[in-house]
Amino acid sequence: MSAQGQTVPVFVYGTLLADDGVGNQFGRRVQVRRSAIAWVAGTLYQGTYPYLVLPRVGDAPRKVWGKLFALDQADLATYDAIERIPDLYQRVWTPVALDREERPSTSAWAYVRPVGEGDDPVVPSGQFRDWRDAGLFPLPMRTLL
Repeated sequence: MSAQGQTVPVFVYGTLLADDGVGNQFGRRVQVRRSAIAWVAGTLYQGTYPYLVLPRVGDAPRKVWGKLFALDQADLATYDAIERIPDLYQRVWTPVALDREERPSTSAWAYVRPVGEGDDPVVPSGQFRDWRDAGLFPLPMRTLL
């Protein structure tokens, strides 16, 4: 843990997902203390970057799948920099459900956009790997920083 022993919960669903528990799609290293499969209510869109939009009144219920990480407090600033807070994404406190739960049982920080961008299509499965595996990255990941 960090010097103070403080970790923060963060829901990640896209390029922040760790490949090996310590890296992410950008090659930046953070110390993931714990992780679990999780989901949040919302919609995953296929833009230049995959992005989550939280549900609004009247939206059809959807799930966006990812992982719930416990990070050292200092690593939250690293994620904020990667996600270009507040210019590209916003970091919001949101309800999170663990794997097979039908309803959220906890909360965590999540990186979201307030609305869908124009004609960006929805990732129907709500899973980043479907966006990634479809070859929808417009540039090599390292050039997106």
